[in-house]
Amino acid sequence: MNAGEVWLANFDQPRPVVLLHSVGGTSLRGIQIVAPAATDITGTAIEVSVPALEGFAFSGVVRMALPIDGAIPCTWMFDISSESDLAEKIGTVPAATLAEIELMVELCDPAWRTFSRAIQAPPTAHDSARRSRS
Repeated sequence: MNAGEVWLANFDQPRPVVLLHSVGGTSLRGIQIVAPAATDITGTAIEVSVPALEGFAFSGVVRMALPIDGAIPCTWMFDISSESDLAEKIGTVPAATLAEIELMVELCDPAWRTFSRAIQAPPTAHDSARRSRS
């Protein structure tokens, strides 16, 4: 299982999800693919379109609420605790779509922001010097 893969997850009924790395990078999270919002969500949430994949005609969006003081965001995101949470692999989203989803999550989830910067930041001269003294 890898980030960017689309699976049917075992909820009350099978539902499509995109896999993402979790904070800490040791497990995976999923974000459910849903129908686009029927009303204007500007300023309250972000949606990223997920195209239909070969053999699976459903297309939709992944959506996350923007952080707003006093609001409890609905993110459609969940932790994957075991492979039994997933029923069937459908395919993989294009790399550009995964990058958009990861950017959306970074904008909406403060914990993800810290994690994504940590895994993407190149080592600095200070980091190298500190490692060599250890």
